[in-house]
Amino acid sequence: MAEGNAIVKAVVSGDTVILQGRSTGGPPPERQMSLSSLLAPRVARGPTMMGQEEPWGWASREFLRKLCVGFPVTFKVDYRVPTLNNREFGTIILNGESLNKTVVKEGWARVRIPRQGNEGEASPELEELQQLETEAIAEKKGIHSGEMGEGAIREGVQWGPEVDSQAVLQRLKGKTTKMTIEYVRDGAAFRAIIPDTHTYINLSLAGIAAPRVNTQAKTASAAGEGGAAVAPKPEAYALESKYFTETRLLHRDVDVVVGGIDKYGTLYGTIIHPKGNISLELVKAGLARVVDYSIDFTARENAMQYRLAERQAKLNQLRIWKGYTPPTITGSKEFTATVIEIVSGDMVVVKVEGGKEEGAERKLSFASLRAPRGGNVKRGEAGEPWAAEAKEFLRQKLIGRSVVVVVDYEREIPVGERKEKRAYASLYVGKGTKKKSVSEMLVGEGLAVVMRHRDEERAENYDDLLMAETTAKGGKKGMYSGGAAPPPPRVTDLSLDAKKARSYLPHLQRETDVRAVVEYVFSGSRFKLFIPSENCSVMMGLASLRTANPFRGGAGGGGAADKNARAGDPFGEEAKRFTRQHLLQRTVEVSLVDMDKNGVAIGNLYVLGGSGERTPYGLELVKLGLARVDDRGTSSLPVPFVHALHQAEAAAVAAKKGMWSVEVAEAEKEEEEVTAAQSEELIEVSVSEIVDGVHFFYQQASNTEALTKVTEKMKALTAAEGTAGGGSKLAFEPRRGNIIAALFNDGSAPLWYRARVEEKIPAAAGGGFKVLFIDYGNTAVVKPEQVRTLDGTNTSIPPQAKEAKLAFLRAPGLREEYGEESAVAFSRLAYGKLLRARALGVEGGKLLVSLQEGGEEALPASKAKTLNQALVEEGLARVSKRAERTVKKLGVAAAVALVEELKGAQEGARRGRVGIWRYGDVADSDDEEGF
Repeated sequence: MAEGNAIVKAVVSGDTVILQGRSTGGPPPERQMSLSSLLAPRVARGPTMMGQEEPWGWASREFLRKLCVGFPVTFKVDYRVPTLNNREFGTIILNGESLNKTVVKEGWARVRIPRQGNEGEASPELEELQQLETEAIAEKKGIHSGEMGEGAIREGVQWGPEVDSQAVLQRLKGKTTKMTIEYVRDGAAFRAIIPDTHTYINLSLAGIAAPRVNTQAKTASAAGEGGAAVAPKPEAYALESKYFTETRLLHRDVDVVVGGIDKYGTLYGTIIHPKGNISLELVKAGLARVVDYSIDFTARENAMQYRLAERQAKLNQLRIWKGYTPPTITGSKEFTATVIEIVSGDMVVVKVEGGKEEGAERKLSFASLRAPRGGNVKRGEAGEPWAAEAKEFLRQKLIGRSVVVVVDYEREIPVGERKEKRAYASLYVGKGTKKKSVSEMLVGEGLAVVMRHRDEERAENYDDLLMAETTAKGGKKGMYSGGAAPPPPRVTDLSLDAKKARSYLPHLQRETDVRAVVEYVFSGSRFKLFIPSENCSVMMGLASLRTANPFRGGAGGGGAADKNARAGDPFGEEAKRFTRQHLLQRTVEVSLVDMDKNGVAIGNLYVLGGSGERTPYGLELVKLGLARVDDRGTSSLPVPFVHALHQAEAAAVAAKKGMWSVEVAEAEKEEEEVTAAQSEELIEVSVSEIVDGVHFFYQQASNTEALTKVTEKMKALTAAEGTAGGGSKLAFEPRRGNIIAALFNDGSAPLWYRARVEEKIPAAAGGGFKVLFIDYGNTAVVKPEQVRTLDGTNTSIPPQAKEAKLAFLRAPGLREEYGEESAVAFSRLAYGKLLRARALGVEGGKLLVSLQEGGEEALPASKAKTLNQALVEEGLARVSKRAERTVKKLGVAAAVALVEELKGAQEGARRGRVGIWRYGDVADSDDEEGF
């Protein structure tokens, strides 16, 4: 007979239990077992069976349930009854006591005597059970106390449609209520009973959803014409989630806090197991996800814990999150910035403060929010209600303020015919205990709605946003007020009518200082202002300053050229950007003195400080060389400020800043263009070709895999084409810039290599092509039969050799004196070694680098000597005449330090008269084309 150990998973009735065995890699085995020779009263399992529930049936089941559910037991199958679907009857031992005896002893089951001929269908303890029953009858225990005893019949039992779920919610909402979990549908959905009223309810866990065990079956019509119905199939990890919950909750008494109800009458709540919150444990294990549709039905602290647990489960790729990849964020995830423009009620433009992106402007949308959309005057589109109020709220709270930005996710947004990657972020103002979420403030005023996400990334404070939205609805704020939105103000736009603008001038001059808001910045010294006191918009230009014109126009609609387009003057864009970042959408004061024929008001603008002070605008523009002083308009400004303007202009002219550097820039146009390198980080390289003492090609050590791939492809081509030359003809005539395969013998054997055609050799000069081998950097002249075409698989891999020069050095040409010695010295220092390279700039398409010896035994970068310095010390290279000018253009600290080291090494070589300094100073020529 079968026997073993198990856990009592559930109790079906007063004499039948479900036993659960040990798990072996999946849901554990189960078996239903009835207690041998016992017969307990029948229990109803549904509303249609209530009439069949026998007296004391529920009490009998409850006695056994409370006694053994969840406890380990040992069992032995005593017999099986074929006529009852081979049901198993056995003896179960709990804590060393026979469960069969305990049930009979307490009077919760009768002893069943086997019929004649079925003597084998009896418990080995039958005699003892009969004796215990006699004693229980005598003591009138349990079912022996009479069918009309108190508790014999359950009164007022409510099932399914009979239950008034709304009434249950009103009675229990927010309270901790004892319930018994009667059935587990899936990991987060149950049928529960409220014992004190015998009310059966459908209960789901608030704020989470588990994979469904029974998904909706596909019908024949869904499967297609003539298709067969598909049986329901559990979702991934549904059975595991259900098992997780069943082993902890089924037939257990638990504490439930009901929080809400859905339209189907299902109650939502939080189940507190003696060992914790079952919802949290499911999410931690990756067996459930957080959902927004019921998150409001649980406490805020629970929701926050669920979010954190889900985030960790995603990162660990647990179960339902297997294969999850976190969203990629372009740039920094968290940074400090200054708000310089409010685009709409849920979009701003900020200027990054500090870090690698310092000074960059970024357009940000508020994560998980949607504010009413503004209109478009040019297209005649009216804005949505409350759009203007949302934008103005943000302007007053944020413009010019420093904020902390946390980028929550990014999405591609269609903008016309292209797509733009937009960052969605949460913004915070203040520090420490005064730190506040801008999104929460906006939602709390009823000026934006919280978006309902599915399986998408969301704001990090999403639950706080939902709470703020609930508060706004309760307080009837903003769009939840129930009334109509304030009508948009009727603003007179004087920028469209010069004659009308001039008629307004006396009104605008009535007050010495007029409050205004800068609506738009056209250039460093020209703006569009909104003047609330006169309810008008007007163009304004600074009387005391002049700035260069920025670029204007571009393409009109449909790609047609804009007839008003014009190229910008030098430093026009810089002046506009500076003014935009410091004035746009700020509240300022203006004093207007005149108006030109185009209706542009002329006057002075004052920036308002936090303590009420007013400062004339423009001094910083002049200091940066982005504006010049116009003495004709300075008469109305304070005398000390005018003196400061003139001093700043004189200093900018002397330092050739901004617009005052244009003459210097024009003189340098003929020089090779110099730009900063994309990265100054040290990389490991190996020199593949040396052109002269400072000019070379290198391969990056981290690209070994790509180089190996190229080599294998070329070996395959060599095997296919052979190396004798001739053979198949080219399908086309190679032209300059084409990537082809060329035959080259490096001294060991001829092989095919990838090459770029540099020029075609005329037939009179022998014919063929001069090519550059793009993976090594060497050049050669090859005959037409020594080249082959390459398909896309061979040309898609980028060239592995990169062209570079030792930064800030000049060396003799190979045919000049000391030219060969310089190249040989460079080869001795660099060839066949692992080197560390730091890119300092780009000149004429070539990287300017410093080189140091690399490898595990190399000195730290801060202490190791550069090969640049070593060549200068040997007198085989000199510092370029343009080195300091180049360094100034680059603005790189490492370049400044390197030039100083090179100048010191050069002075030592010159005094020691080594190499090129053997006969004294090298000819001091400004011609850098030669040596």
